[in-house]
Amino acid sequence: MKKVYTAGDPLGARLALGLLEENGIEAVIQGETLWSARGELPLTSDSAPSIWVVRDDDAQRARELILSKERDRNPERCANCGYPLRGLSESRCPECGEPFRRTGPDWTCGQCGEGVEDQFTHCWNCGVSR
Repeated sequence: MKKVYTAGDPLGARLALGLLEENGIEAVIQGETLWSARGELPLTSDSAPSIWVVRDDDAQRARELILSKERDRNPERCANCGYPLRGLSESRCPECGEPFRRTGPDWTCGQCGEGVEDQFTHCWNCGVSR
């Protein structure tokens, strides 16, 4: 097994795990239960929730998938004017107003028609797989 990602919290780890599973990569989360001890334990890359791939051959592809998703969600610069966007919580560039984060649903459930965000592999409303 190889470690491919360290998440900031258990939710981030679960989202990354779902992304990998959706792409056929078997992985597990380590350190998720240590999250409840934060404050008592220092939060480091060793104690934060992390993703480990079961097959070492999947490690590079897994890292690329996670990095690609992070870039899509949090671009470094505005594609329109080049303004640095790192760390901003807004969905539009403060310099030119260009949207850089999608705010609507990414896919529509074929069973119930509900709009679902891209990071989810199953419909939150009816549970049907994407």
